[in-house]
Amino acid sequence: AFSFYQTKNMTTGEGGMVTTNREDVYRRARAFIDQGQEGRYYHVLLGWNYRMTELQAALGLAQLSRIEELNAQRERIARIYTDELSSLDGDLVHLPKARSYVKHTWHIYQVLLKLDRIRVSRGRIVEALRAENILVTVAYPRVIYENPLFQQLAGYGRGCPWLCPLRSGAPVVYKPGTSPRAELAALSVVTLPTLAGMRDEDAIDTATAFKKVLLYYKV
Repeated sequence: AFSFYQTKNMTTGEGGMVTTNREDVYRRARAFIDQGQEGRYYHVLLGWNYRMTELQAALGLAQLSRIEELNAQRERIARIYTDELSSLDGDLVHLPKARSYVKHTWHIYQVLLKLDRIRVSRGRIVEALRAENILVTVAYPRVIYENPLFQQLAGYGRGCPWLCPLRSGAPVVYKPGTSPRAELAALSVVTLPTLAGMRDEDAIDTATAFKKVLLYYKV
């Protein structure tokens, strides 16, 4: 499955795409997005209206024709970040690593702060970078089970799916500390921009400001 949300490497504004080489999976997915229909007014399952508009499809096709170019631009920006910030790697941050056996498309450039080596919180680092006009974000601020949906077991009707009378087994519980490393990462990660329209000098300015702020707050 591929997301075409507006911040992704290629976009249709919203929505996404599923690929499969199985006819049965294709037919089921196609019906699911079209109110459960297989043919006009012939409903075979419970579905929703997730149909893509023609304008969105046209935008997506235009983006798809440029995908190699767009990915190459992001790869160039990521390479600049890695080169410019290499002196901080292992000391104040952990930089993302591109594995030799995959082609990384750098949807985002996530940096893990070593908070034990920095005198302030992640939030203060973000504030300082934004004061430097750096478009830094926190893409994933919490582990998914820390959201109220999971902590309060909000659901449908009689508690489904968490407390559904048709469900067997022990009640679902999402306790803090279930995934301690993921929770620490969620508190420590910041995201540097890899927008396709960025110039090399924009990436260098971003890395320079990032280095300046972290060295200032170094323990």
